[in-house]
Amino acid sequence: MKRKKKYGFIDRKGNSSIPFKYSEATDFADSVALVKLKKDYKLITVLGKEIFSSESKPLKLSARYFTLGDDLMSIINHQGQLVYGDVNNIQKINGKLYIITLASGEIKLLSD
Repeated sequence: MKRKKKYGFIDRKGNSSIPFKYSEATDFADSVALVKLKKDYKLITVLGKEIFSSESKPLKLSARYFTLGDDLMSIINHQGQLVYGDVNNIQKINGKLYIITLASGEIKLLSD
């Protein structure tokens, strides 16, 4: 919800569960929301716990993964953990399977 130009989250009864302090916020997906606080983007849990923070905005790759960066990317999971760094290319094979090419030339499969 938005109140006085700030986003926060309420529970099913309408009570504030996460304070209204974010300048941007997405809905929760797989128990994680992307929010912006001052200059940092954060992934938070439904309890408001910060699990990842970056000055760059993470982009949603799939239901459980985010990417960071432009030329060399990083992939972060929905628990805020780095899965792959130095990613050159990401190719989507189907709805839940990706081919990841690392800067070293290594090729990985990522399943959502």
